[in-house]
Amino acid sequence: IDLTHTLNAHIPTWSGCCNFTIQTSLDYDQCTSATKFKVQNITMASSAGTHLDAPIHCIPNGRTVANLTLEELCVPAFVINVNQYTHAQYKFSVQDLKKFEQQYGIIKSGSLVIIHTGWSKHWSNPQQYHNNYHYPTVSL
Repeated sequence: IDLTHTLNAHIPTWSGCCNFTIQTSLDYDQCTSATKFKVQNITMASSAGTHLDAPIHCIPNGRTVANLTLEELCVPAFVINVNQYTHAQYKFSVQDLKKFEQQYGIIKSGSLVIIHTGWSKHWSNPQQYHNNYHYPTVSL
């Protein structure tokens, strides 16, 4: 399942500005060596686009992405598709999780749960995607 979106200067972000740029500092025709290559510089705000958020982002003294092990990141994954009834005020609930488990079985501890809300349909329109902080979320 590909969850990625292409980076560009107009993607939705918390601040409303991605500051994404990609510049070529050395191109193939500029190489003097026998092997030709391209060097590019990428600038962007942190947490922009599709990414793995580090625990340290929200947990004081939490781990950085560099301190997560590959074993922690390679786990069984379950996609719970709720996009048929999500809206800007929708909150994924324990009841949604129980309904999924009744149909497909218990999700084991340590698994990854992906909640498909369908909100990505607004990705190309940052104002509608951001929606003044009104979009599907997960309840407490």
